[in-house]
Amino acid sequence: MKIVLRTIIVLCAINFGVFWFSAVYYGGTPSECITDLQSYCLTSHGKITEVPEKTYDYMKFMTGFVIITHIIGISAALAEWLRMKFAGEPMRL
Repeated sequence: MKIVLRTIIVLCAINFGVFWFSAVYYGGTPSECITDLQSYCLTSHGKITEVPEKTYDYMKFMTGFVIITHIIGISAALAEWLRMKFAGEPMRL
């Protein structure tokens, strides 16, 4: 159980890293922004970046996926913490 929970936590952290890197690389995350051309755009701190539809769809998918993996990762971390607490193991990585 210990290895499974820690693997889930690491995979969720890697997923967040990929999302963060993608957001920095492409110029932000999807939002309901209005441009003159009615094109697909990403926003980051008020900066609007127009992107192709496939990039927009990828970032929209990643945004939803990160929310789900955050919930899974936090649940796995809580389960690991409770497992360690009740097993009497010291709190360490």
